[in-house]
Amino acid sequence: MGYYLVTYDLRKERDSSDYEKLYSKLRSFGDWAWPLESVWVVSASSANAVLKKLMPALDDNDGIIVSEMTNELCKRRLDKGTADWFAGKFACR
Repeated sequence: MGYYLVTYDLRKERDSSDYEKLYSKLRSFGDWAWPLESVWVVSASSANAVLKKLMPALDDNDGIIVSEMTNELCKRRLDKGTADWFAGKFACR
């Protein structure tokens, strides 16, 4: 298992239920963080596994990037709970 950065652009969303479908899928990974508006980090076996799980919540025109994270992560101005979550998993060198 690794950690994967997920960033997305829900283009032409109709209402908040479009976001909720995606949020529900992202929360289903179990170990996750939501550090910025359209950025999540989830624990999974591969980037492809993340993408496959999220695809049913996306429309044909939505954009998404899923990328594996390394052990190094530097951050700035995150809320305390999210900063603590990252500090327990990644180091900034």
